[in-house]
Amino acid sequence: MAAMSAILAVTGFVVLTAMGAHARFPLPFTPVPVTMQVFVVILAGLCLTPRQAFASQAIYVIGGLSGLPLLAHAGLGTIGYLVGFVAAAPLVSFAARRGFAAVGGLAGVLVIHVLGCAGLAASGVPAGLPVIAAGSLVFLPGDILKVLLAVKASRMARKN
Repeated sequence: MAAMSAILAVTGFVVLTAMGAHARFPLPFTPVPVTMQVFVVILAGLCLTPRQAFASQAIYVIGGLSGLPLLAHAGLGTIGYLVGFVAAAPLVSFAARRGFAAVGGLAGVLVIHVLGCAGLAASGVPAGLPVIAAGSLVFLPGDILKVLLAVKASRMARKN
């Protein structure tokens, strides 16, 4: 029974991450859209075990790169963010299980931003925009808010 519950939880976060990718708002000055994926990745880390959190994001990325309509389709430059999702979710889970949910969430955002910026740098960014501005600074306030909301949502879910 526990295995079935874990499979359903992982599958649920694969679906939620895909839904978060499709809730996207393109910005004219960066190839990276604003999505709800970071919120879901952090929430996965807060709600799942580290292995489950890793699996949810790895399955999401593998499925999307295999051609399933899961990704936000923002181009090759966003591959670093996808790798960041896979790395961040278990990190957040590990920290949350030790009582550091918000710190873990912020560390997850840092991982996503660093790997995302690395991917942008490898693929090139629009002329005149430094990688850090195009790939991180514009998203940082919103992503910090997403961490706070994910922490609150996970606490509310545990109470019910």
